[in-house]
Amino acid sequence: LLVQGTYKITASARGYNSETKTVKVGNKSAVQVNFTLTRKDSKMEEGKVPDINMADVSDPVTKEFEMLIKNLSAENGLEHLLLTSTADVLPYRYRPYKDLSMFLRGLNLNYPLITNLTSLGQSVEFRQIWSLEISNKPNQSEPEEPKIRFVAGVHGNAPVGTELLLALAEFLCMNYQKNLAITKLIDKTRIVIVPSLNPDGREIAQERDCTSKIGQTNAHGKDLDTDFTSNSSQQSRVQEPETKAIIENLIMKQDFSLSVALDGGSLLVTYPYDKPVQTVENRETMRHLASLYANNHPTMYLGQSSCPNKSDENIPGGVMLGAEWHSHLGSMKDFSVDYGHCPEITVYTGCCYFPGAGQLPTLWAENKKSLLAMLVEVSYVETWLDISSGLRQI
Repeated sequence: LLVQGTYKITASARGYNSETKTVKVGNKSAVQVNFTLTRKDSKMEEGKVPDINMADVSDPVTKEFEMLIKNLSAENGLEHLLLTSTADVLPYRYRPYKDLSMFLRGLNLNYPLITNLTSLGQSVEFRQIWSLEISNKPNQSEPEEPKIRFVAGVHGNAPVGTELLLALAEFLCMNYQKNLAITKLIDKTRIVIVPSLNPDGREIAQERDCTSKIGQTNAHGKDLDTDFTSNSSQQSRVQEPETKAIIENLIMKQDFSLSVALDGGSLLVTYPYDKPVQTVENRETMRHLASLYANNHPTMYLGQSSCPNKSDENIPGGVMLGAEWHSHLGSMKDFSVDYGHCPEITVYTGCCYFPGAGQLPTLWAENKKSLLAMLVEVSYVETWLDISSGLRQI
């Protein structure tokens, strides 16, 4: 269901020409929109081998995947997936840049058929900003597949998100071809993980320091989450290399359907916008995505973070509009919506920026169901309709 607003919706199927329509959804009766797709080429070219992937909606493989996503989206569906997982991971330490790089290279080496490791660019101090893609065809373009982006380490002093994404990557790879549900999710989805956007800040951050801002900024002293859009009208502004790398080589390059950013310092999920705005288009849709994460977390949905900062208490459902929590300009979330045309939520994993490594197993246990819920959600939306732009307001 779509909330009130104006949408561009595209219907597509293999072997057919796609069709896009502008749809206005009101606040009263339901709106029905019919699509009639025509075949790309009804006559087989001489000598051309038929495309076995040009299947219609009765394709049993497609129907099987649709049923899987519906089952996973149902109550207790994700619990069953986790219980039937062949292997789990147990994060036990933080990885500085060198170890993180070795881990990612090892994952790519051990799972070359479903992973592709690339560098988006370099940080101020010339560290690589790694991007790991997980898919059944990681080196091939599959425009029809939904794409989800996970990003952590925008603030280097909050590395919990980095370790959670490394654990997620390992969990998915280890269960591929061993767990049916995870295998099909990887086969039908393109997953991109950027575990550390600010590796320079991460290198100077200190473990067990819950409140320190050391490492929050990059090596130029810039908070990257204020660097995505200019706060002035000057067109010659120079962006930080980390910001430029993810904008040019990921956000603006690939057509993502959903983005999840992980941060620290509180326990909640925020949704667009971070900048002060009069109205937020598709607010209920954005809030739904944030609530999906919070509701699959054992305590986040309660809205009682118990953080020293009492202003973070009594947050309904554990979700809040970014501007109503900590308003600021130039955030990655706002840029993703306005320019990348992709909804993004920011997850704050806990009150402590840099908790001791002994807490990592608990943090992974608390967040893995929510992370998988986002992966299922992006697949759920696109099993029946290609709306990679369907959540975007015109």
